[in-house]
Amino acid sequence: MKKVIEIVKPLSAILFGALFFLEYFNYLALKEGALAIGIIATIFSVYYLFVGILTFILGEKMSAGLRKIFDIISICLFPLFIFVYYLLVTIYSADAIGPAGWIIMTLSIAGSITSAIICALARAIKNSTLKKLGFLFAAIFVTVLLMNLVFMPDGTPEVFGGVQIVELAVDILFASMLFACLSKEEKEKKVKEEEE
Repeated sequence: MKKVIEIVKPLSAILFGALFFLEYFNYLALKEGALAIGIIATIFSVYYLFVGILTFILGEKMSAGLRKIFDIISICLFPLFIFVYYLLVTIYSADAIGPAGWIIMTLSIAGSITSAIICALARAIKNSTLKKLGFLFAAIFVTVLLMNLVFMPDGTPEVFGGVQIVELAVDILFASMLFACLSKEEKEKKVKEEEE
């Protein structure tokens, strides 16, 4: 079972990277803020594809240190992208945002950047309090993703047919990767205890 999980993990990163790439690749044909979003999304998605493929090829041969570095970068990049995305949306469409939209945008911007920092620190530093904070801010970030699925940028609720399947899949895949990265050290401790 453990070997199956180790095989599936990099595949989920590859799938996430591919969907992330395809979701925003057309933005490269646009201008101003949308073009910036397209460029950032393309660079970040290529990173996820690279890490997923490299992890799949190397498997257990990859050093623990390199794996940890990849984990830290991986759990930072997507929240950073969401931060930049909603910052640019706020800048370029400020006139069209309603009161509820401003609350959602503010929470999205603050929640995503804070989650990127706290989750990265939680994965990098062995500290039980920081680890709990990491899980808390990971949950906050997932809430941000959920809010932006069910509400339009101007703050009006999204109709069921308006929910993008690709965006939903990207969010689910990242959430699973995020919580898996944060819970790695706990699993490693259990394995060591069992071996002893």
